[in-house]
Amino acid sequence: MRALDDFHMLTQHLQAARLARATARDMGVGQHRRDQATVAYGRALDCIFDLLDRLDREPMLASPQCKPTLAVLAETLSAIDQGEKVLGRLK
Repeated sequence: MRALDDFHMLTQHLQAARLARATARDMGVGQHRRDQATVAYGRALDCIFDLLDRLDREPMLASPQCKPTLAVLAETLSAIDQGEKVLGRLK
C-alpha cells in the first residue's frame, strides 16, 4: 500500500527534521555543522511537504471512488474522537 509507505517515509523525514533543527540551534557545535543541519532541515521539510501533498491528492486505494488518504485519515481520527467522547460519557 503506497499510502502506508508514504506515511512511514513521512515519519522518517520528521525525525530527520527534528534532529537537524536541534543541531542547527545548538550553539555548542561549529558553524559549518549548523549550516549543514540547516540545509538538511530544509530538505527534510521539502520531503515532508511533498509527501503530505501526495497523501492529500492520491486516493487511499486504487479506486477512482476512494477519497484521498488525508481525508480518510481525518475521518478515522474524527471517529476515534467521537468514540472517546461516548466512552467518556459512559464512565
